[in-house]
Amino acid sequence: MKKELPEGRTVVATGNEAAAYAALLSRVQVIPAYPITPQTVVVERLAEMTAGDEHIIYKNMESEHAMLGYASRASKLGMRVFTATSSQGLLYADEQLHRIGRERIPMVIAVANRSVAAPLNLGPDLNDSMSKRDCGCLQFYCSNVQEILDTIILGFKVAEKVLLPAMINYEGFILSHAASGFEIPSQATVDRFLPAFSPPKEWIIDPDRPRSYSQIPAAPAYARFQLEVERAMNRAREVIEKEAREFSKIFGREKVGLLEITGNRNAKIGMVAVGSIGDTAKCLVKNNDLLLMRIHTFRPFPATELRRALKNVKKIAVIDRATSFGGTAPLAAEVIAAAGPRVRGFIAGIGGCNVTETTLENIIRKLDTAKPDRPTWIIEEN
Repeated sequence: MKKELPEGRTVVATGNEAAAYAALLSRVQVIPAYPITPQTVVVERLAEMTAGDEHIIYKNMESEHAMLGYASRASKLGMRVFTATSSQGLLYADEQLHRIGRERIPMVIAVANRSVAAPLNLGPDLNDSMSKRDCGCLQFYCSNVQEILDTIILGFKVAEKVLLPAMINYEGFILSHAASGFEIPSQATVDRFLPAFSPPKEWIIDPDRPRSYSQIPAAPAYARFQLEVERAMNRAREVIEKEAREFSKIFGREKVGLLEITGNRNAKIGMVAVGSIGDTAKCLVKNNDLLLMRIHTFRPFPATELRRALKNVKKIAVIDRATSFGGTAPLAAEVIAAAGPRVRGFIAGIGGCNVTETTLENIIRKLDTAKPDRPTWIIEEN
């Protein structure tokens, strides 16, 4: 039996449940599903809440690869599509991820971030989604349960305006299974912000207008195809900021767009982080002369905005919860490109290792001795 959505009130629930509520509030029409820890609760709740609803197609799939293939065709038929995955499941869908980015499929994928094998580990880090940063998907990283719900709704709005898929990332267990209070808006409020999906007519698959898709083009045509994805990404920067402001106005609470800035803008020390680490780092701001930048949108990366905000900073600590073996970690690489040699990279929280206020204070103390050409690993016992 279909369960009612607890709209228009504050509830205590997990990040996975917030993701499920957000999908339903966004009036999704198709949900292809395949379970994997720690996101399984997302598709379980959606199954419970859509049972018997003839307006929503809930489809159990045989794999994540098949799941995204099904999702992309449903979207091309003009349907609003949502799904969720994690870790090895996201990796298994790699081929389809590059396809939906280049085919401009404006679906939303919730990713409960989990470490990748080997060895098998269920702890949270961002190696799964960060390794997919170049597949043409918008990437958002959430720092709390409220932001998961809000960003999925925003993600649909932005994705459908620029015709790119949106990946909404949040750390497994830290956010996926931790319960906290958050506001569930009314359906009427969401409808004010998010209109029905209405893609260009020429984009939709229509049996009455037969067309060929994804044929083998000449090299220049292929290159122009990729350029259109890049242009859509660049346009998304402006759209994200504009729609975040509109979200804040309609919902009555602040919605971060590209990045969140906290602390003293004239501080000499800066810190850049994503996800829950960015939220933890706010504890440092009140006791330190520090400028904190929490990156909410990783793709497109807000390089100009970050460079402008960090103009007075002398030393910058970047905390990655992901690796790039033999190279610069993903977030640090972007910040170095934007801010130059002032940056020192740190890797922390891999596999679910603790990242506490004390961890971050220790990172600040290590700024002077950290190597500029390699990351400093921080591994704390839980």
